[in-house]
Amino acid sequence: MYYTHTGRGIEPQDVRTYARVIREIDEERRELAAFAESHNALRPGFGTGLARHRDRLHDLTEQEELMMIRTRYVDFEPHWRAHRKFCTETVKIKGDYPDMATNYTVSGSDNCEKIRELAFKQINLQNRAIAIQQDSSLTVETANDSILKLLADYKNDVKFNYIFKEPFKAYSYFALFQTLGNWLIFNPRTDKDDIKVFAAVATSWDTYYPHAERGQNLHNIAIEGIKNQRIIAAKNANLEVDADKVKEAGVLDITLLDNKGQARHLTDLKGQVVLLDFHVFALDDSPARILMLRELYNKYHAQGLEVFQVSLDSDEHFWKQQTAALPWINVRDGDGVNSERLMMYNIQAVPDYFLIDRGNNL
Repeated sequence: MYYTHTGRGIEPQDVRTYARVIREIDEERRELAAFAESHNALRPGFGTGLARHRDRLHDLTEQEELMMIRTRYVDFEPHWRAHRKFCTETVKIKGDYPDMATNYTVSGSDNCEKIRELAFKQINLQNRAIAIQQDSSLTVETANDSILKLLADYKNDVKFNYIFKEPFKAYSYFALFQTLGNWLIFNPRTDKDDIKVFAAVATSWDTYYPHAERGQNLHNIAIEGIKNQRIIAAKNANLEVDADKVKEAGVLDITLLDNKGQARHLTDLKGQVVLLDFHVFALDDSPARILMLRELYNKYHAQGLEVFQVSLDSDEHFWKQQTAALPWINVRDGDGVNSERLMMYNIQAVPDYFLIDRGNNL
């Protein structure tokens, strides 16, 4: 299997430009040859000068060919040299069906070999996280803590042994966008330390791949992350919890609009047993979880159980569609995973839930 990619200092448009220049030179060679031969047949000696020019094009040295390119395309020299030296790799991939996705070897490219390593590490991380989730002997809190520790160890490994080691490599870019389920492992929008990781790769790509679209994309993501962190910091600075209110109610109140546009207060449900549920309908396991909640609601609602479900979905229209037929209270927090309410309730991962008794005590 063969894989061709552009190397250091090369963008796809540069390769296309270089190829176009070479095609033009070759076309001139052919046209001059045909023109000289046809005129020599009519007027012997007429095509001699043209033939000499044709031969001159044919015998162009690398430096002369470069000068011709520079005449037509200003400032193309560094890209052309990089293309000549780094453009092509022959990559060999070996694997047996049907296990090729998780059992293959790759040679001929350091980047591809490292990407393979990272892909296998990601698969292992996913499998270990699933095993923790399915361990019935663990409480929800213990399982979440175990997965967070697993994730932290993974991030440190990838940061120091891959990304920070060679941030200019393609595999470092690949590592930035790995996921665990539907969540980015490195997420500069929610973790200030991850901003530094994106910034390290972006800065390195500025040096090795100037004006590359992917490098600019990394800069934009890092800048957006910095803005989000400043917004969160400002909100935290202004976030004041009324101690008297906490003492009286036993829970921190949540006031949000439901799917019909009505303001709903969590503390208004005093006297009922409340399942406070933080949920994302866009997750793959959402339908199964909603089915479980519906069975729970149908069984205990007549005895005083109410569900106060807080959605963190970014798409309001999608959320309204998903909740239109649900019988319990559905509200939506437009701040999503950056919501101050998640920090108020010390929620580290979603979905998550709390049970509140009839006296409004957690």
